[in-house]
Amino acid sequence: MEKTSCGCKTHNSLTPVILASIMLLVIFLLCVSIAALQNQKRLSAMYEERLDLLESSLKEELENEMYLVNGSLSGLNASLETLTRMHLAAELRLSGRISVTNSNISSLNEIYQSILEEHSKRRLESLYSDKYLADKMADASLLLAEGKVNQAHLQYVSIVSEQPENHEARFYMYYTLFLRNRFDREEYPEVRAGFLRLKNEGYVRKEMQEVLSFIDLEGGVIETLGEVND
Repeated sequence: MEKTSCGCKTHNSLTPVILASIMLLVIFLLCVSIAALQNQKRLSAMYEERLDLLESSLKEELENEMYLVNGSLSGLNASLETLTRMHLAAELRLSGRISVTNSNISSLNEIYQSILEEHSKRRLESLYSDKYLADKMADASLLLAEGKVNQAHLQYVSIVSEQPENHEARFYMYYTLFLRNRFDREEYPEVRAGFLRLKNEGYVRKEMQEVLSFIDLEGGVIETLGEVND
């Protein structure tokens, strides 16, 4: 019984201390809240002051810009008036030249019409020439396919004489020159030179390399036989 009484006395003595601690904590939190509110008010006031300064500065800059714009507009108006007067003077000067210009335009139209007619004529001639040469190419190809190499060669020579820039015709001209007699060494230099010119101009076919290899090989064999005979 004595122990229980002692425990109750200890609990009763601690209760005021706990209450006092809670009160102090509450007071501390209230002080912190009040300080935070005051700080927030100071920050708000500072921000409002800065915004007022910024607004005032922007307003002043806007007024300066408007002043400059108004000055520029005045200058532009003056320039526009000057340009208008110059334009009117130019129109007056040009009005005196309209008749001369019309006659010049008429002459130019006649010249242009004659150029168009000449161009159309040349175009028709070109189309006819292209068809004519295309038919000759077809005939030469047919002769070559039939094994008439010499006749095909002459046909290609004729085409190249009329159209030197025709790479295909030039190729077949040299190719048929070689095919007429593969072992005719007198034709080798012309065939080689013709194929090399075509290669330099960007026209390449596998037959060209085959012919050049054959010529090189045949030339090497002949040189070897000559050394043996010596």
